[in-house]
Amino acid sequence: MNKKEIAELRKLFKPETTAIDFVVTAFVKHTENGTEITSIEKNRLLAMDDSEIFKYLDISKRTLGGTLEKNLLNIDLPTAECHEGGCQDRLYKLLSSNFSDDDMLEDFITLIAENYDAAEHLMIQLVHGSYDVPVKTKDRQEQDESDTVYDYMICSICPMVLEKAGICYDMKENTFKPIEQKLIADKPVAGFLYPAFNDRATDLYQALFYTKKIEEIHSEFIAAMTGGKIPVPADMQQKLFGDIITKVTESMDFESTKSIHGEIRARIDNRHFNEEDTHISKSDIKDIITSAIGDVSDDEIDKAYDDVMADYDDRTLALENIMDTTKFNVGVPDIEIKVKPDRTQDIEQKMIEGRKCFVIPVMGNIEVNGVPVSDN
Repeated sequence: MNKKEIAELRKLFKPETTAIDFVVTAFVKHTENGTEITSIEKNRLLAMDDSEIFKYLDISKRTLGGTLEKNLLNIDLPTAECHEGGCQDRLYKLLSSNFSDDDMLEDFITLIAENYDAAEHLMIQLVHGSYDVPVKTKDRQEQDESDTVYDYMICSICPMVLEKAGICYDMKENTFKPIEQKLIADKPVAGFLYPAFNDRATDLYQALFYTKKIEEIHSEFIAAMTGGKIPVPADMQQKLFGDIITKVTESMDFESTKSIHGEIRARIDNRHFNEEDTHISKSDIKDIITSAIGDVSDDEIDKAYDDVMADYDDRTLALENIMDTTKFNVGVPDIEIKVKPDRTQDIEQKMIEGRKCFVIPVMGNIEVNGVPVSDN
């Protein structure tokens, strides 16, 4: 799924536009011996009060929030999981049941609880909904009619937190009383959407997973739900890309660094413009490196890539994660120079009087901490 498809679905989570029919909530108690499901409730969303509707919708909407390829991960479901009892088969049957089979629901929630590692009590929320996908014209204007219906479910995992202790004033009895502490469902920390909404249509062989913390992708949870390959955590991808470059060349000059930065930035812009996936494989990384570093062989890059990525089943990386192209900072001890990404060509590295220097042309007014400085 791309950003536009995710944004289109997020617009649905309003009381006046939602088409969610059922909301299932389960309380998972964390004990010394593991997890215990103490409650499972199923309710029709529109039978609830407006305040309740808003809260449940907000949880589902947040499960589609964050940055693509960092908080939101597209996970492919292998065709091997389509067999009876496989991950794709299980998800599809639950989706098709419209949550009408209570035993199937309980088994699915149990599977989630057993494979999501947590040290606190949890609320698991499942919602089922339908979306009449409006037709879009060639100029991308939406029309009222729909030619397809997208059925989906969203799983949200929320930690239960204890209210802060305090004192309240009882207006009826005109007296102060201690507040009775209660467990409250916090914002979701993990979850998923199934099936994916690719090309504004149902894709039964992909799911979109959410993680609040990019360093915690909950690999056991993803594997149990999909049987698919676990992606490399977003916060590790920049280091892995750097390790590949280091294996290829022990040192890279400043111009080559600028070139790689510009190449990655151009590829991100191009793929976003064409609404394409930003995942890259070995061949893409080879193109990026050879475009910036002249004397390096394909065999050297192949070996470096295979060595660095040997421990990962899914060996793809995301362009957004291997380098932060939103900034270009040059650092030396005690000094940092910040350059806008589209102005990297203005800074040069030169030897001046035997010293390595960065040369920055001065254009316009000069300021130091907001104070104008004379250029005389």
